[in-house]
Amino acid sequence: MKNILFITDIGSPWGGSEELWSKSAIELVKKGYNVSAVTNYFGKPYHFKTINVIDKGVQVYFRKNKLRDNIRKVAQKFNKKIVSDNLKTNTESILNKIKPDLVVFSQSSCFSAYKDMLFCYENGYKYCSVSQLNLEFNWPNDSTYLNIRKAFVNAEKTFFVSQGNLDLFQTQIAYSLVNAEVISNPFNFDKVPDLSWPNMDKIRFAYVARLAFNHKGTDILFKAFAEEQWKDRNFELNIYGGGDIELAKETAKYFGVHNINFKGHVNSIEDIWKDNHALVLSSRYEGMPLSIIEAMFSKRIVITTDVAGHAEFIEDDINGYLADAASYKLYANTLEKAWNGRDKWQSMGENAFTKVMAKSTSDPVKVFSDKLQDIL
Repeated sequence: MKNILFITDIGSPWGGSEELWSKSAIELVKKGYNVSAVTNYFGKPYHFKTINVIDKGVQVYFRKNKLRDNIRKVAQKFNKKIVSDNLKTNTESILNKIKPDLVVFSQSSCFSAYKDMLFCYENGYKYCSVSQLNLEFNWPNDSTYLNIRKAFVNAEKTFFVSQGNLDLFQTQIAYSLVNAEVISNPFNFDKVPDLSWPNMDKIRFAYVARLAFNHKGTDILFKAFAEEQWKDRNFELNIYGGGDIELAKETAKYFGVHNINFKGHVNSIEDIWKDNHALVLSSRYEGMPLSIIEAMFSKRIVITTDVAGHAEFIEDDINGYLADAASYKLYANTLEKAWNGRDKWQSMGENAFTKVMAKSTSDPVKVFSDKLQDIL
């Protein structure tokens, strides 16, 4: 049976971007393929979802030797080819050991794996990529854009999780990809939950994301809720997620945000949406967050920024609210607009459910794993 190797470059023990490749890897093991994965090492104990991948038959290799990889990068920069060639990265060593029939790169951003993709191309390995994120302020330059373009053009397929990310990437490399396709990430519900609309005696906002200021714009959110009019309003801001929790608490205190509750990570999405009315995300950049999909499936509105694929799901003042950009003032104005229209939220939540049902793939894991088999 053929060998498939997944390579992910996640910067934390687990995240939403790991769901698609990991579940697809398990699905392909069930179909009889030999499946391996390369991921970064974050020490023990392993994340419980990493353990699950291993238990289901995926051979996991941990990328540990950062010093060697950094030395190699410096050697390449100064054209020290003799040194560089003798310092193979973990990824290259594993590729040469396994000799996979297909390599699947799961990228945390569009540019993070292109050098390994080029290595595959230059050494005859068939490969494809999944780009989970793109940034409007992360652009190639004269010394990189041709190599990035080459890495993507020669892939069997290049998958993106939103049309917005794909459009931005094609602008960044000044090239239209004929092998590009938009796919969906899996969401956490086995079936659509039947949740009643929460009582409106107190408005409850939920932030469901990692506390990562540069990515999720947590500072924008807190500053918007710190405006004077919110001090006399009957609301709660519930924070679900890990990350920079202590900094977030200090920032909320610095801005003077009140009625904020840090709930930590909650595994049951249903437990979040049985009590909360609206998802608030002030992201500076994204792919297509699962938290938005899950909130809309729960018939809840989303108040977020018009980045990445958000506008592909959210229609302003119809099934949610969109700030034109990730800036404090624009988001504060959008939050104010939402508050003033809160008597429409329940019906807008129904619209959100209708929209996400129309756009979502019923089984994203099966769709993606079938596409990988087609490539083979």
